[in-house]
Amino acid sequence: MAECLLTRPPRGRVIAVMVAWNGKAFLETAVASVLRELTDEDDLLVVENGSTDGSFEFLRARFPEVAVLRTGENLGGAGGFAAGVRVALQDGGCRYVWLLDNDILVEPGALAPLMAVLEKDQRAAAAGSQLCLYDDPGVIQEVGASYSPWHGGLRQCDNGRNRLDPQTPPRRVDYLAACSLLVRVEAFRRWGVFREEFFVFYDDVEWSLRVRAGGEHLWAVPASVVHHCYGGIKATIPWREYYRKRNRCACLRLHPPHYGGLLVLYAYLVFLNYLARFRQWQGDTVLAEIYRMALEDFLAGRFGRREIPPGAGDGELPKVLAEAPAIWIHHGLALGDALAVLDAIASRYGGQSCYLSGRSGDEAVLAGRPGVVLGGPPPNGRVAVVGEVYDWHAARFPCVVRYRCGGRWERVPAPMAEYWKTRLKMGVALFLAVVVALPQWLVALRRKWPPPPFP
Repeated sequence: MAECLLTRPPRGRVIAVMVAWNGKAFLETAVASVLRELTDEDDLLVVENGSTDGSFEFLRARFPEVAVLRTGENLGGAGGFAAGVRVALQDGGCRYVWLLDNDILVEPGALAPLMAVLEKDQRAAAAGSQLCLYDDPGVIQEVGASYSPWHGGLRQCDNGRNRLDPQTPPRRVDYLAACSLLVRVEAFRRWGVFREEFFVFYDDVEWSLRVRAGGEHLWAVPASVVHHCYGGIKATIPWREYYRKRNRCACLRLHPPHYGGLLVLYAYLVFLNYLARFRQWQGDTVLAEIYRMALEDFLAGRFGRREIPPGAGDGELPKVLAEAPAIWIHHGLALGDALAVLDAIASRYGGQSCYLSGRSGDEAVLAGRPGVVLGGPPPNGRVAVVGEVYDWHAARFPCVVRYRCGGRWERVPAPMAEYWKTRLKMGVALFLAVVVALPQWLVALRRKWPPPPFP
């Protein structure tokens, strides 16, 4: 491990800990907005997490008053926050640690409501902000989230809706994102810091569930507003898929949902096996390998940072898209991929009407984009842009174009025949996954987990 460098020890009643990794473009706005919220009794520590874009030099030149911990290597969000918290807790006068991402903008008055909630409820471990989209702050990313007692899924509260009035009262939730999370110091001493082996994704989920299991409260506070570059509206990228899938397996093993129990982990292992096999049969070898890696590493107990194979490069847009007066973008695509499709078509061609069958909650993100009509299929459409799976309506289009991870595009030569072949592959892949996942589940149940790290 590279040697750490701390420019000065942070001191304060509230110590904000911001983890920065190759986010130089955001730092001017992010750091300035945080400093506006802090008083003379507070402090800011930026954990410079092995960036290669000159972030450390920029911070020293532009914000010389800010304490910087230079880790010397990329510890991920989990390791970066854990390192920052340990430094902050060396100050005996610190009462609260405010965890922050670097791709954020803190609205004025965001800190005080978080502190008020923690001072009012002595059983509260942490309070989190209303997170809104960075480029569209009238739309909510989430205001906390709930953890399903049946299938262990996270439901982001108010995701995709218009931002809540600041007078909306705080609510208790199961999970708070570390994009803006004010934590009582005693909570870290009682329940530990983020699991560094997660590296990135689900580290704050696991910590939230750990705290909730201990009987303490987590509060989502609409009066505190922070803008965040939300990953949920970014296109599918292999490294994100790897960490999300691997670490969700770990979360389900460490914190089985109340009713679903450990059977939910078996169901998720079935899902991962299905994804790996089905993607392989569909010719998407990059994601197939990613899902196999996530599954194998979870079962073998291999965590931390992982070298991820790069995705395929961007592909050429089919010319047929330029000839179509109206294009149907099928709801089978995730929101981030649908937005990538819209941006690619608009930047290359433009002028077409794009009808988009979005999932519930996507409307606010998509509303107002030029040329976008929610709903479909269009009456005069000739082209449907789809993901790996599409429905009967798309199969009947004269032309079907598939969009894949990494921005690859391909024509589907016989859409109706491909539709039935895809359904057959799905059925066989699911059957085999159900069989293969059973011994894997038993291996996962026998594995012993290390205790959470403490500061």
